Amino acid sequence: MDQKINAATGCSIDASVKFIQDLETTYKVDLMDKMNVSYKQGDYVAYKTLTDFKKMAKDKAVSKNTIVFNNLVNSKAEYLEFWEVPASESWHSRFV
Repeated sequence: MDQKINAATGCSIDASVKFIQDLETTYKVDLMDKMNVSYKQGDYVAYKTLTDFKKMAKDKAVSKNTIVFNNLVNSKAEYLEFWEVPASESWHSRFV
């Protein structure tokens, strides 16, 4: 939903948060912590704590070309342009 056209209501926000919480429970991940790192590993999406991701970068298990999901985007435009990018083009670049 574009917030400039239709503002999110409390009910729609509550439903979205509930959906994310259900995913967290089902998959045993913390999706609300923006500092956790999700990235592509082949055809799969992997999920690590920032500490583990830093160690992987140090060990060259991930590189500047690794596709990461930038969970720090703040708008729909940023999401469309900068959510799924090579690590070199996101805040992850400081580690690779």
